[in-house]
Amino acid sequence: MAPSSSAGCAEPAPLPSGPPGAAAGPAWRPLPGVADLLSLHRLRPDRYPFLLESAGGGPEATARHDLLLAFPGERLRLAHPGQGPAFLEALEAWWRRERRDPAGLPGPFAGGWFLYLGYELAGEVEPRLRGRLRRGRLPAALAVRVRGAV
Repeated sequence: MAPSSSAGCAEPAPLPSGPPGAAAGPAWRPLPGVADLLSLHRLRPDRYPFLLESAGGGPEATARHDLLLAFPGERLRLAHPGQGPAFLEALEAWWRRERRDPAGLPGPFAGGWFLYLGYELAGEVEPRLRGRLRRGRLPAALAVRVRGAV
């Protein structure tokens, strides 16, 4: 398959090893103080494209990390269902090629994917919905490989 395009879904191209000068392998370092992740995203959206903020609170909060995903690489994009190969099948094949054993990885995040799955993607799972969902301005689905997070 060719690299992804706005028309359909394609197999992702190889990802560079990370930011220039980065050490190999994951690194985990706490940041002193409170980081303004939104400002960092606004300053360099090309380097830090996705901010996931935890809204959890209280003593039993399990969602306790905000993530500013960094260094985006290859992507898998489905503009509209029915255009190009099946997104979910391509994503699973990609995940199987790149999965790693999480044992021994430092911190709560050591690289991975940002996923956006729109309602229109339901047509890949439920055939009766194909062609019945409106096309919007956003892609039906998007997966972006990221190598780090702040």
